[in-house]
Amino acid sequence: MVHAPHSVVEIIDALNFVLAATVLVFTLRTGRRYFRARDTR
Repeated sequence: MVHAPHSVVEIIDALNFVLAATVLVFTLRTGRRYFRARDTR
């Protein structure tokens, strides 16, 4: 990653952001479902 063109760095940054956002949404959905299931019991 040391002499990488600026566009490559931007693409990798965008991919990292998308990956983080996807993981966050997935975690929130799973956590909400888990807490909802725990509350009904």
